[in-house]
Amino acid sequence: MAASIKVASEKLGKALRSASPVLGAIFAPVPFVWLLASSFNEPVKKSDSENTLWRKPTGTLEIARSTFSMPAGFTQRGESHINNNPDDLHPEFKFKLIEVINRLEEKGHRFQILETLRSQARQNALYEQGRTPEKPGAIVTGARANESAHQFGLAADLAPVVSGAVSLDTSNPATLKAFEALGREAQAQGLVWGGQWKMLDWGHVELRSESFGNR
Repeated sequence: MAASIKVASEKLGKALRSASPVLGAIFAPVPFVWLLASSFNEPVKKSDSENTLWRKPTGTLEIARSTFSMPAGFTQRGESHINNNPDDLHPEFKFKLIEVINRLEEKGHRFQILETLRSQARQNALYEQGRTPEKPGAIVTGARANESAHQFGLAADLAPVVSGAVSLDTSNPATLKAFEALGREAQAQGLVWGGQWKMLDWGHVELRSESFGNR
């Protein structure tokens, strides 16, 4: 499988160089399709429940730890800091996330990124919510710091723009429809969607391995 993808990548590079010198220059130094495919060790297959292609990522946590580092000073950011910059994500996940957002846009669903890379302090604060007297409220996550894909740039939280405003209200049929579309597109890219979890997280998508806890 990997070998055939590498050959396909080389053919794609030649085609791009023929079609456009600019594209050829971008893709020539790094066979991106090959690099992306090489981080998976299971073949593409049809999902049993969806008529879409999916990939099961394995060893993703190890890949993230060895190839991804937080921006300088990010680990010192406090629990109140919310980051929504997609450029802080792991390149592999960012590629898939942007593809999801673009496909949703084409189908009439505009989404806004609410949060991407998350500091350990913020993750612990979210975990403590609803579990400690100092942080009352609903329990929102089952993951402590470094147990979430958010700490490795492999997760993002999104929300649809409905009637000109960001909406998280799933009692609104338009919001719910948009979140369901997000789930379909995310799964088509091989991502995990929080809308299928026991603790529903409609706007959460991630590239995960079984090493990660929820969120």
